[in-house]
Amino acid sequence: MKKTFSILFLLLVVSVANGCDSKVAPSNSLVTGENLLPRPTDVVSNLQELCDFVDYGVFNHLDYVTVTLENYEIDNLETELAKVYWTAQLVDINPTISGKLFGDQLTVDIEYRPERVLIPASDRDAYVHGHDVSYVPFVSSRDETFSDFAYKNYEVAVALSTSDQLWYCLDQGYRPLPEPGSKAETYLAQSEAILREIVDDTMSDEAKVRAIYDWMSANLTYDFEAATLSTSDEIAALYDAYYLEGVMDNYRGVCDAFAKLLTLLVNMEGIPCKRVLGPSYAEYENPMMGSVGHAWNLVKLENTWYTIDPTGANAIFSNHGFGIASHFYYLTSEQKHLQNYGGGYQRYGYPDIQPVEEFNYFGTTHFDPERTPSATNDLVMSSVAELTDYLTYAHSLPDEGAYHYLSAEVKVAFSIGNDIEDEIDSAITASGWADTWEGVFRYYEASDRLIMILRCNVELHQQA
Repeated sequence: MKKTFSILFLLLVVSVANGCDSKVAPSNSLVTGENLLPRPTDVVSNLQELCDFVDYGVFNHLDYVTVTLENYEIDNLETELAKVYWTAQLVDINPTISGKLFGDQLTVDIEYRPERVLIPASDRDAYVHGHDVSYVPFVSSRDETFSDFAYKNYEVAVALSTSDQLWYCLDQGYRPLPEPGSKAETYLAQSEAILREIVDDTMSDEAKVRAIYDWMSANLTYDFEAATLSTSDEIAALYDAYYLEGVMDNYRGVCDAFAKLLTLLVNMEGIPCKRVLGPSYAEYENPMMGSVGHAWNLVKLENTWYTIDPTGANAIFSNHGFGIASHFYYLTSEQKHLQNYGGGYQRYGYPDIQPVEEFNYFGTTHFDPERTPSATNDLVMSSVAELTDYLTYAHSLPDEGAYHYLSAEVKVAFSIGNDIEDEIDSAITASGWADTWEGVFRYYEASDRLIMILRCNVELHQQA
């Protein structure tokens, strides 16, 4: 069971879950009908091919699958099945797997937990979402009737009905044909409504990904209680926080639900995005089923793959109870992602995808939409004067609604001397925040990144 623990101010979360509302098909029978999921090879030469066939079996609710191993040696079946647990997209808390190996024939048995109604752990907000200073609401040219989404041009169509079948279908680059009245139909319609509001076809692929990532940061809450209560896979399978149901019905979830939703939304825009899972770095060589791990994503932009972690989009100042929109986990290299998470998480899946580059978020994002984009209004602060300019802009924003709590995230590129607090205090005073500032900040020297929460004293701010 993939449980949650905290590192720095980010709460790292449980990983991996799969829905329990699948249709039943005869045990390992030939699946027949129209618009079927393409059948992968059952002669497998590596772990990824094995997992693809296991996912095919789970998608079709088969009780077992049998494959032929070709140039694929398995020294320890228990260890290899643990790697399947961490790699196959549709395997974890529901269903569970076991296996039998006879020569080059491997049979993977799939056991599904009984269908149950998914429940939310809590309806209580875990923290207050801060409004990102640099976030500029986008006015989409799409109207409420827009339907020309990129995913509708995907060549292969697949009939489906469940939430897990839906995101997996998009993850694999197929066009979903949801059964009328099904969860898949409902969530596909909800996803289209979200995308109509936050993106349009005038945007670059990176801008679309950023808009989706920022929307998730501002609208989704991490379900701490579900993570705490999920003491076993069997118990975890009860909670909607591990499925699309949690984020779509209640705007709450854990890392696995976040990764599934990002996969769904990004692929609907025709941008390749994969959900990946992994055990802790310490467990990578000797993996176990049901242990602590994480779920995140890989996304492809202009022929370059990046690591992206939507759970990290909400950074939590645990001792203050406020969340900020964080881009520390946005389009990074895999090595950076490993370092960011302290002990780190490693994946077995998609070995041919190696994200080695990091996108320059701070240098390409600009905080003032009224000014021509330049180095003077990006998020790289080259001087105290630029930091003052940034905070002055933040102080000018409206003081109603979400703007009562502003989150600030910039790169510091000037010499800070012995104590950055002096520079921050100087910029706060010069920008007009001195009389309304109730803020807290943290500084991470290793990344030169300055994080602030600007908690506005509303009464004083209105008088200023």
